[in-house]
Amino acid sequence: MDLSALTGYEHEAWALGDIVTVDDKDLNLSVKTRVVRRQYNLQEPWKTVLELSTTLRELGDSSAQWDKAADVLASTDVIDRQEVKDLVPFNHLRNSRADSGMNYWTNSGFEVDAENGVSGTASFKAEGVLGMTKSLTQTVYPASRRSYTFSAQIASEDLQKGPSGQVGIEVTFEYEDGSTETRFIDLF
Repeated sequence: MDLSALTGYEHEAWALGDIVTVDDKDLNLSVKTRVVRRQYNLQEPWKTVLELSTTLRELGDSSAQWDKAADVLASTDVIDRQEVKDLVPFNHLRNSRADSGMNYWTNSGFEVDAENGVSGTASFKAEGVLGMTKSLTQTVYPASRRSYTFSAQIASEDLQKGPSGQVGIEVTFEYEDGSTETRFIDLF
């Protein structure tokens, strides 16, 4: 809810890109996150829809891992616990942990594994076949930063690649001038 549209709450004004605090009583969670998009309702401004850089469900599902990461990083004296908790990742992928099945993905040979989620309730799984390419594809349009981070975890028990086999992430960048660049991030 955009409180700034209500009488008496004008001081709650925000702009795209601002960091806001979201309180979710169901998850018992207070999260700082960035406003990345707005769908303004002209007739009922208090019903304006905001898109945040991180969804509360994703943060709630993985809060224990945030605490574990905070403990590890705090012990290194590089960053303190509160700085880690204030960190808001920009996950531009939709349904990156397979919690909603194959929604938002173009799939060729992957399936959802509802038993072995890492940071969520599920994960994506592909059984390799010699000489066959399997892929999971999604297009995102971030265009707001100069650098991005990819994070992935793979289960590689008994994994054997064929002579020209690859396991990794292929990223194609499209620049403002229309040129493209493809990079492969080898994971195994």
